[in-house]
Amino acid sequence: MTVAELEASTEIDVLVEHHWFGVGDPDSTEDTPIPDPGAWFAAGDSLVMFQSEEDIVRARLHLEWHTDRPPLDSAQWPHSTEIDLHLPSGVFTVDEGVAGVTGPVFTVPAGRYRARLGWRPAPPSTTEPEAYALVSFWPA
Repeated sequence: MTVAELEASTEIDVLVEHHWFGVGDPDSTEDTPIPDPGAWFAAGDSLVMFQSEEDIVRARLHLEWHTDRPPLDSAQWPHSTEIDLHLPSGVFTVDEGVAGVTGPVFTVPAGRYRARLGWRPAPPSTTEPEAYALVSFWPA
């Protein structure tokens, strides 16, 4: 059994504009994926959009690069799924709607990855951030 080692990680507070924000590779040529009503994410080949049901202002985005599939703490990430990501440049930027695109915020080798997405609201006693998002990825 291979143990997943954390290669690199970062956290960034992002603006949640009209219930959403996105993260992805700026060299992508695909259209921005749009989450369905009630969904917490939408994913394309190189872009991920996170959507909050609540009208919030800030979310904390965790980006993690692992050597292999890491274990999941389902109590910490009650909403999670796995997807495939193609990162043509290996650079991540964050799309904050009218605030614009921020980045690069994270860089990995270009290529294909498997990724786990996660979402959770902050505890009621927390003022900022109001939610947490995760993109944890490893080689496909």
